[in-house]
Amino acid sequence: MRLTSIHTYPVKGCHRLDHDGAFVQPWGLVSDRRWMVVDADGVGVTQRETTGLVGLRATVRPGGLTLRADGQPDLDVPEPTGGDPVLARTFRHREMSVPAVAAGPAADAWLGALLGRPVRLVWLARRPATWPPTAASTTPATRSASPTPTRCC
Repeated sequence: MRLTSIHTYPVKGCHRLDHDGAFVQPWGLVSDRRWMVVDADGVGVTQRETTGLVGLRATVRPGGLTLRADGQPDLDVPEPTGGDPVLARTFRHREMSVPAVAAGPAADAWLGALLGRPVRLVWLARRPATWPPTAASTTPATRSASPTPTRCC
């Protein structure tokens, strides 16, 4: 098997970043889908329902990320510290929620203006105690991707 490309999505459902190489952690590629746009119920917003996500470009930097989109000023978003965790789910039909931390009102307002609807940006900051999760594990995955393992051959 030959690996022909490596992509990460700093914000789930948004434009991808292409890489020549990437570091793999037990729970997936570094910086892949650690941020997510959620609705008022904490459910991930998808391109299927909100096509404006297609134009959202996120660049990871140490300690946070920068959001870019046509017609919007760039927004620098620091990794949130403190604050009460909010529960987020990747899809409405998925029962498992993961603890996340809200990025704050500036990011929410910026994304709301871009997408034309109220949303929140959350960061999946907590690392899993064990990986992969087992049926008996109560520690949820801490990225908003599918719970399947990352495979590199």
